[in-house]
Amino acid sequence: MPDAAVPLKLDPNKEVFSEEEAALFLGVTLRSLRDWRWNNKDGPPFARYQRLIVYRRASLLRWVEQNESTPGRKKKARKS
Repeated sequence: MPDAAVPLKLDPNKEVFSEEEAALFLGVTLRSLRDWRWNNKDGPPFARYQRLIVYRRASLLRWVEQNESTPGRKKKARKS
């Protein structure tokens, strides 16, 4: 019988995250993170090193700040 998956823990000093770590850091599923990337949605910026996808901590924090909203305020419509 295979061992149960060990829960992923984030290193507080780490500057570059794997896909799994980035999803955990953002509190979203790995599927959501991949969907944003594959469908060119407004997901966080990432880097590709050969076949490895990585996310910088600073970029994730910046993306969260840019996408926060205030209750009661509507986002401005984007111009096409």
